Amino acid sequence: MRLIDRYITFRLVGTLAMALVSLVALYVLFDLADHRRGDILRHAVPLGIVARYYLSYTPTILVQMSPIALLLSTLYVLGLLAKNNELTAMLAAGISLRRATVGPVCVAAALTVGIFALSEWVMPGAFRHAREIEWTYFKSKSLNDAQRLVWIEPERSAMVSVKRYSPQEHAGYDVLITEWPRKGTPMRIEADRMVWDSRSATWFLEDGERTVYDPGSTRSERFERVPSFIRFEPAQIEALNVPAEELSARRLRTMLIELGRRGMVSPTRWVDFHQKLALPALNFIMVFLAIPFAARTARGGLAASLAIS
Repeated sequence: MRLIDRYITFRLVGTLAMALVSLVALYVLFDLADHRRGDILRHAVPLGIVARYYLSYTPTILVQMSPIALLLSTLYVLGLLAKNNELTAMLAAGISLRRATVGPVCVAAALTVGIFALSEWVMPGAFRHAREIEWTYFKSKSLNDAQRLVWIEPERSAMVSVKRYSPQEHAGYDVLITEWPRKGTPMRIEADRMVWDSRSATWFLEDGERTVYDPGSTRSERFERVPSFIRFEPAQIEALNVPAEELSARRLRTMLIELGRRGMVSPTRWVDFHQKLALPALNFIMVFLAIPFAARTARGGLAASLAIS
C-alpha cells in the first residue's frame, strides 16, 4: 500500500469511526426521548436495564446506520482533500482519481464484509436479547402474546390472515381465508377462532361464516366448528412470526426453503432475506455515490456536496 493510500485510508477510518459513534448516539437519544421515555417512566425501568437494552440493540443500529456513516465520511474526507487542493496535487503528480480512491473503496469493501458478519453472527442473538428486555420491562404483555400472521397456500390458491395468533394456546383469532382457485369457485371464510387439535393433527375453524361466490350469485352459510385445509403444524406457522433480525441469512433461507417444500409461501420473508444481503452491500455502493460528489467540492464547497448527497 502506497503512502497516499495509507494517508487517505487512515483519515477515512478515523472519520468513519466518529460518524458511527455519533449516529448510534443520536439514534439512541432520539429513540429514548421520543419512543421509550414514556414506557421507562410508566414501568419504572432501572437505568441498568435501559443501558443493557440499547447495548443489545447497538448491532442492529450499526447495520442500519453504516451506509449513511460511510457516505458522510467519504464526502467529508475526499471533500477536504479537494477543498485543500490535495486532490489537485495528486492529479498533477499523475495520480488518477481512480487510483487515489483505492483506499476508500477498500474501506467500503471491508465494511461490507464486517457488517454482513455482524448481521449474520452477532445481531440475531443481541436483537433477541433486546426484544426480551423490551417485552419484559417496557411492555405490559408477554413476548409470546398474540401477534398477526399472514401467509399464502399455493396448493389451494388461498391467503390466510390471522389477526391475533397465540403461540401458547396454538390458536388464532379473527381468521380470514380467501381462496381464488384457477378452476373452481372463489370462496371467503371468516372465523372467530382457529384451534389446533393435536389428536387429529388438524386445524379447526370455529364460529364462522363461509361465503361462496358462484357465477351470478353469492351464498353464505354459518358453521360452529369445521376442519380446515391448513395442514401445517403450529411450529411451522409460528416460524413466520420470528422477526428477521433474530435470524441469520443462512438460517432464514433454510427455513423459507423448508416452508416452501411444505407448500407455505411467505413473500415478505423472502424480502427480509434479500434485505439481509442488500443492506451490507449498500456500503459498497455508497462509496461510489460519494466519490464524484466529493471530487467537485472545490467548486461548490463541502456543504454543497453534503446537500447534494
